[in-house]
Amino acid sequence: MMIKLALILLLILIGVINYYLTKSFWCHEGVWGKDVHEQ
Repeated sequence: MMIKLALILLLILIGVINYYLTKSFWCHEGVWGKDVHEQ
């Protein structure tokens, strides 16, 4: 039971970290974002 709970918490943590990393990445990396939108 504890292993399942730990896995769920780990998945949530990874999701939150991934969300904030991609959000800050898109905000700061303007040039790369423009290149992707132009294609």
